[in-house]
Amino acid sequence: MTFLALPWFVLVTTGSPGKMSLVLAAEIAPMAILGIPSGVIVQRIGARSTMLLSDFARAPILASIPLLHSAGMLSFPLLLGLVALLGCFMPPYYASQRTILPELVGEDERMMSQGNSLIEGGTAFSALIGPARRPADPVHRRPECPVRRRGDLLRRVRSRPGIRAAA
Repeated sequence: MTFLALPWFVLVTTGSPGKMSLVLAAEIAPMAILGIPSGVIVQRIGARSTMLLSDFARAPILASIPLLHSAGMLSFPLLLGLVALLGCFMPPYYASQRTILPELVGEDERMMSQGNSLIEGGTAFSALIGPARRPADPVHRRPECPVRRRGDLLRRVRSRPGIRAAA
């Protein structure tokens, strides 16, 4: 989710596609660097423990972003650092996500097949239904959006008595 939400947050708040790209790169770079070494962590402490540790480590980092933003203390360099830190916990999480099934269902081939079908079905379902369930274009309701500003301007112009007849 953060691959979409954080760059989108930056685009909406700054209006800069370049900054949005930097945020996405800051989140993905640790995955490229720590991808292979994260497998060692998963092997040593187990898939379930790694997933839990990653989630517990990412939660306060992720929660700090909207808190800092609402307090007016979130600078762009700080955001890049927080996003890179979030990215550091993603490779072990994804590695353990792919290897946790035998820990959950055992080595039985039939159970593994059913468990994998459930996991992949849930992933495909959420990818299909998630975008369809979003509210109708929430970005255009934000005051930062240029499209909304133009719409407000048109409403204000049309609401003036002398201009309404001409519009």
